[in-house]
Amino acid sequence: MKNKKIKDSWSKIQPSSAADERMLGAILEYNHSLYGDKAFGNRAFIKKRLSLIAACLMVVIALTAVICNNHNLLGIGVHTEESGTSGGLNYYKSGAVTKESDMSWGVATQGRKLTNNENMILFKDLVGVTANGIFNTNSKSLLHVFGKFGKTTILFSAPGLPLTDTIIVADEKLSEINGIPISAGYFITKANSKGIKNIIYFASFTLNDVSVFVKCGGAKYEKDNLRGEITRVIVQLVNNSAPDFSKITF
Repeated sequence: MKNKKIKDSWSKIQPSSAADERMLGAILEYNHSLYGDKAFGNRAFIKKRLSLIAACLMVVIALTAVICNNHNLLGIGVHTEESGTSGGLNYYKSGAVTKESDMSWGVATQGRKLTNNENMILFKDLVGVTANGIFNTNSKSLLHVFGKFGKTTILFSAPGLPLTDTIIVADEKLSEINGIPISAGYFITKANSKGIKNIIYFASFTLNDVSVFVKCGGAKYEKDNLRGEITRVIVQLVNNSAPDFSKITF
């Protein structure tokens, strides 16, 4: 009990206002003896330091804005695949923004699987492609081709016709392979129930009047192999020159 009374009495002890002033004065006098007027009385010195800090913050903010708005400035977000003598192909990161495309052909159509000989006519030295074609029912002419090579999908369309019903909006920057402009990119999906993210590489270009769209996707940890495969396909398609649709009819 005595201990509690002593503790309560001690807690109630408060320094007087005069004691507060004496302690504050002693502290200020001690600091002044160590640092002089610079630390407390030189307002111009403090203002100069604050202006310098503000200027530095503005530079940091400006640089952050530039990098965020131009993520490709220093190669951030760009995947590059060397393609031998054809030059490197840059894949720019995309937000996977898509837009719907009208798949109406404007004519009656019918489809069938293409023969090995027809695949050789269209894909030439890219051996191993299997494909299906869509034809004009009346004229029997070839309108559209859907091909598969490994994990890569290849789409061809005749002039003025849509490639696919969903188009991935890519970066405007282009690479070139043998003089052909290539718009290439990639996007990464959210993790699935097993925690695995997928990555999809894609590219679009034109060979004469034939529109070409290529994509290759799989688990993100396979990205180097996927990027290598789609790049080899693109290089071979460019080297093959434009596919001749006139040689294939229904």
